[in-house]
Amino acid sequence: MGISEEESIRRLTYEKNAVGNAAKWVAIVSAVYFILMVFYGHPAGVLTMSGAIFVVSAATWLKKRKKVKAYRMALAKISDSETP
Repeated sequence: MGISEEESIRRLTYEKNAVGNAAKWVAIVSAVYFILMVFYGHPAGVLTMSGAIFVVSAATWLKKRKKVKAYRMALAKISDSETP
């Protein structure tokens, strides 16, 4: 017996939200690290790596956030169609 479409979307929402939250915190920490590196004058290679980590994690966070919003809208449509 499989799971319903609503439960499947709910699980996807939780999964994407968890990944997005982790990416958000990685982005925040890498941004702070980048700012500290600039302030203390570290080499360009370290700054590039920190900046790249920030860009990738911020992009991941924003993509997952967009997906979660789409899943929540789909859940709202399903619950609206089920109510008489």
